[in-house]
This record gives sequence, structure tokens and C-alpha cells, in this order.
Amino acid sequence: MSAASLGSLFDKYGGIPTLQQLVRDFHQRMVSRPMFTRYFEGNDTRRMAEHQVELIAYALGKPAKIYNFEQLAVAHHNLGITLDAYEDMIRILRQVLLDARIEGGDINTIINTLDQHRHRIVRDVSPKGGLQTVHVDKVTGLGSQVALFEALEIALERQRASLAPLTLMMVGLDQPEQTFALAGELGRDALVKHIALLLVRTVRDDDLVFRIGQGEFAVMLTAATIEIAHKVAARMTGSLAKDPLIHDTRLIRYTLGMGIAGATPNTSHGESLLQAARNALLVAQERGTGKVVDA
Repeated sequence: MSAASLGSLFDKYGGIPTLQQLVRDFHQRMVSRPMFTRYFEGNDTRRMAEHQVELIAYALGKPAKIYNFEQLAVAHHNLGITLDAYEDMIRILRQVLLDARIEGGDINTIINTLDQHRHRIVRDVSPKGGLQTVHVDKVTGLGSQVALFEALEIALERQRASLAPLTLMMVGLDQPEQTFALAGELGRDALVKHIALLLVRTVRDDDLVFRIGQGEFAVMLTAATIEIAHKVAARMTGSLAKDPLIHDTRLIRYTLGMGIAGATPNTSHGESLLQAARNALLVAQERGTGKVVDA
């Protein structure tokens, strides 16, 4: 993720002119899909576009912007947006942001911020009455496994077209049961957040970090060879050595294993690339602690 704070993202990407172009692209893709046609029929599309600019400006931390969340709820109340439709909208938005070359960490920030207000947009709920957040990990704010698969499919399409390298790194907590036991019940989330922050701080600006298991993370390295992935892994290891977790006055030491897999012309879908990286991670953890293994 970029080192830029949430409050500076608005200016970082050019303010309102950039947002207007993003929203135009987003709406063009939306109206081209039959399932979304009814949401535009009989509505002022110009006002809808202005509203989307304001909403994304809020997600980017527009200076001195106080967003009217009641207006957000009222505007969507009669549209009857379903959970499935919302998830498709998020997928479209993520692809628009990727195409606009918004940095990976900033995309996660934007999606996570918007997803906090899902209940104001979606009309249907789960049987328990709560909305399901499938794109964002609730503990770390990183993308989830669902978000990973979607990002991988987009990245693989680009990789096949451009032949640019694409590498996936699986990062797993070594001896997870023992380490989580050491952290204790109250320290589990602190440990997971510590790992997430470590990864986000050490990857490159265009890389994407996801949490896909209790102690497992995935890093999608765009335009990166296996050699570059090893350099990123070395930075992670070095950062961990300098910044161990201290929780409730206790020092909690841990190590991370890493498995690295590169996409090939025969990589047909994201799941196969993830499985290759996961298998490499398992080999790394079998060999000891703090190991890095290629698929």
C-alpha cells in the first residue's frame, strides 16, 4: 500500500476531475449490463453521477468533506439493490480502479471505506439479519479471498494480453497453533493485524495484500518476476526482525513462511495459481521456520 494517508488520497489522484472520469467509466460499465438497467430507468443519471463522485471523494478522504449518510440511505432506499447486485457493483468498481492504475493498497482502502456503509445501500439481508461482507476482511481491512480471486482473474487476463510477469506469494504464520496460544484469546486479532501491517508496509505500491485464512495471507505482485518476489520476501523478513509484536506488555515472537508461484501461459485461472503458491508454502513450513520456497 502507498504510504499516503487516507486524508491525502483525494489530492494524490487529482481531485474531482479524476473522480469524474472514474465515475463516467463506472457508469458506462454498469449501464452496459442488463441486470443494472432497472437502476437507471426513470432516474436522473447526471445527479447519480454527481452523487457517486461525492461518495468516492469521501472514501478518498476529501478535505473538509462531511458526507451526508442519511442522503446515501434515502437515495438507495427505493432502488431495491440486492446483495448480489451490490457485489457485482464492487467487482466493477475494483476493475475500474485497477484500470485507472490506482495503487493496490489504495484500492483496498477505498473498497473497505465504502463497504462500511453497505447497510445503507443494500436492501436484502442475511437470514440472521446481518449483511455479509465478502470482499473485505473484518479484522484487518484487507481484501478477502473472494476479492483475491476476482483480482487474480483480472490480472491473469492482462498478463495473457501483455505477457508481463505475474507472481503470487502465500504468506503463512509458522507454527500457528503454538503462536496463537502464546498470544492468547485477546491477542489473536492483534497478531493478525500486526502481520497485515507488516505486509502492507513492505510490498510495492502496486501490489495487493489479502487475508485468506486465520494466519494466511496472499500477496499479488503485478509485473513482478520470481526474483522480485524474493526481494519483497526478504524485506518482510527483515521488517519482522526489527518490529516484533508487543501485546499487553508481552513480547510475542513469530516467523512467517512464504510460498511463491509465477503465472505461466498455462495458468488458466486464479485458483490454480493460488494452489501452487499454497503448496510451496506448505513445503516451506515443513522445512522449518522463516523459509521461502518457489513452486
